[in-house]
Amino acid sequence: MIHNFLTNESGWSSGISFEKVKKSIHNSWNFGIYFKQQQIGYARVISGFSTIAYLGDIFIAKEYRGLQFSK
Repeated sequence: MIHNFLTNESGWSSGISFEKVKKSIHNSWNFGIYFKQQQIGYARVISGFSTIAYLGDIFIAKEYRGLQFSK
């Protein structure tokens, strides 16, 4: 799901290889967003583990954007 979105739907990593996505996931703190046990979003934190961190590759699947969910 993550690779598919990044390579086919994002404007920032079109055509990125599966291996590169896999390596980036293994070297980051990862957060999945789920609805009814289906992943609908993702974000990762890239850090030097000292003074700075970046939030990157943030996305919500198109069909879930703008929806309001209640508990």
